[in-house]
Amino acid sequence: MKQLGLNLNSGAVNVVEVPIPSALVAGLLVQTAYSAISSGTERTKIELASKTLLEKARQRPDQVAKVFEAVRNEGVAATMIKVRERLAAPQPLGYSLAGLVVTVGDRCNEFRVGDRVACGGTSACHAEYVSVPANLTVHVPATVPLRDAAYTTVAAIALHGIRTGDVTLGDRVLVIGLGLIGQIASRLCAAAGAHVFGVDPQADRCALARAHGAEVTDTLLDASTAQQVFAWSCGRGADVVLITAGGADSQPLHLAGAAARDRARVVVVGAVGLEVPREPFYHKELSLHISRSYGPGRYDPEFEEKGMTYPIGFVPWSERRNMEEIVSLLGDGHLSYAGLEGITTPFEQAPEGYAALKGEQGVPPIAVILEYAARPGHEPTPVVAAGPSTALELGFRPAAEYRFEPRALNVSFLGMGNFASATLLPPVRDAAGVTLCDVVTSSPLKAEAARARAGFRRALTSAAEALAVGDTTIAFIATRHDSHARYAEQALRAGKAVFVEKPLALTSTELATVERALGETRGRLMVGFNRRFSPATKWALERIGANREGLRFLARINAGPLPNDHWILDPEAGGGRLLGEGCHFLDLATYVSGSRPEEVTGTALEPAREGHAPQSFHLEVLYENGATAGIDYVAQGDPALPKERFEIHRAGTSVVIDDFRRVEYVRGGKRTEKKWAARDKGHRTEVAAFLEAVRTGGPTPIPEFESIESTALTLAAARSIREGRTLRRDDW
Repeated sequence: MKQLGLNLNSGAVNVVEVPIPSALVAGLLVQTAYSAISSGTERTKIELASKTLLEKARQRPDQVAKVFEAVRNEGVAATMIKVRERLAAPQPLGYSLAGLVVTVGDRCNEFRVGDRVACGGTSACHAEYVSVPANLTVHVPATVPLRDAAYTTVAAIALHGIRTGDVTLGDRVLVIGLGLIGQIASRLCAAAGAHVFGVDPQADRCALARAHGAEVTDTLLDASTAQQVFAWSCGRGADVVLITAGGADSQPLHLAGAAARDRARVVVVGAVGLEVPREPFYHKELSLHISRSYGPGRYDPEFEEKGMTYPIGFVPWSERRNMEEIVSLLGDGHLSYAGLEGITTPFEQAPEGYAALKGEQGVPPIAVILEYAARPGHEPTPVVAAGPSTALELGFRPAAEYRFEPRALNVSFLGMGNFASATLLPPVRDAAGVTLCDVVTSSPLKAEAARARAGFRRALTSAAEALAVGDTTIAFIATRHDSHARYAEQALRAGKAVFVEKPLALTSTELATVERALGETRGRLMVGFNRRFSPATKWALERIGANREGLRFLARINAGPLPNDHWILDPEAGGGRLLGEGCHFLDLATYVSGSRPEEVTGTALEPAREGHAPQSFHLEVLYENGATAGIDYVAQGDPALPKERFEIHRAGTSVVIDDFRRVEYVRGGKRTEKKWAARDKGHRTEVAAFLEAVRTGGPTPIPEFESIESTALTLAAARSIREGRTLRRDDW
């Protein structure tokens, strides 16, 4: 299929051939009929992408700060790879469309194949097929043309702004900015019985607003306009001000402050400057509200991705219900898009539509609609639901004589996010004899971009399709945490050698399923516990020696806090920081101790958000040989402090590893120091060792049972925190 992609280096918009996405379990696969270009949001993205690197940095200082933080933590070379990968990957555009359902996910009982629907959100991009969540999809009545329904999400933005302003019958509403959203907002206010005064620099847009509900309009944002508003409102001022304009300056806020009545509500819908003029806002005690997108549920993964709903008594108007109301108003004639048709452009000529919005072909149209034609020979792939897992007893141990056959290095990647593209892919691509077969991501645009940049044979959106291909011998799994165990099992049963990023599993049931697959297939599997392979770790253990009895391992990880809505903290998708990241340090502690764990005690170091695991925790582990480990994973520390510090003490000998850049060895009062130019956490060595083992048929660099055991220990540590007790080996 074809999809639009924005080049972040140049700002160019291109039509790209990409694989068809798969339907979400809680979503749908929709064949697009029409999609609406957002003249504000999309034009802003394109303008930013068109700027030089210096101009981008000036406009987005928040991103510059992230780059500097990455340089401090990961070094210049690794950071530059990430930046280049980020800028090289085309970005999707669009968020409002209408089309026909072609595949229905397992948990979408209210939709049927062939339904006419309107869709919203970032997944509702400009593409011939889109995979969209059910909670961002609404039915379109037969009386509403699909072309009109393509505006649904854009119109829902206007509707949510009106709800945020609490517009009621008889209110005097000042609408600043009469672009597409401002025009729709004016019509909705008029339909609700409010009086509308519109302001826009373009006289034709003012005339259009007057023809469809606005009582008065003006083209200036100055004191005289404010005086007109007071005259129009019988000397009281505007009850509600809706700012639907776009631009960097704060002039709309100044007009709002001057034209609003005492204690009025000012609602910012568009992307404008937010330098609030204190005097009018203070003296009138105005309330300033920022209207967030289409309504409650936006940016909430529980609602948008998992299909959860809110109690209607507490959240009567979610983003989905706002979208439903828009198509309902269109269907019964209370809302009309007359005069808002703009221009319609064939999808293949979309770049010309964007050029028209920039005014390169004369006066910019108020809207641009992309029209799609069905393409014969492009059939979407139905969704394949994963079957339930069955809990099993742990205990997999490969026999001593277990052997692998040498294999060709035919590699496929499941997942190609920042970590996979910047950290895992480069050493795979650089290894001798590697053939890159398939790359799989849920985003068709990302899959095709990765294929083109790295040289994979095919871009896919279905992991099952990639694993079914016979020429792939190695599967690298770098998807979100909740899919690791499922894909690892499927890859093992498909006869692939498996490299899976941590964590291997989020539950003991998932782990048991992987273990059973290992036992039944005698397959090869390694988890990406890379710190074992760091040169700093190797140098430190050489000084400690082979005897690790009674050793004490101490770890302090200054991880920094994650925002509460980060996917890693989602119990279902990410598992929390202990399962998602803490597993690294439990594995390293076990590797350093040279022994099997006997018991583990976990303690939360801060209150956890309801339903989530704590971000900070302390772990104590006792090993069979008397070695012990203490791990402090801290999210409350200052980010300027190096992230990771490890101490190893045994029999009068101490070694300190500082962020994998420096190691200090102390014995008999003498100090020896070893430094590296950049932090090396062992990723490249780890990948090279795994590929060499597959090529030669040698043993897996991290034996399979050790990957299983470290994962089981991590799950036990999480359970210890939940239950508030020490767990012995027999307990897990």
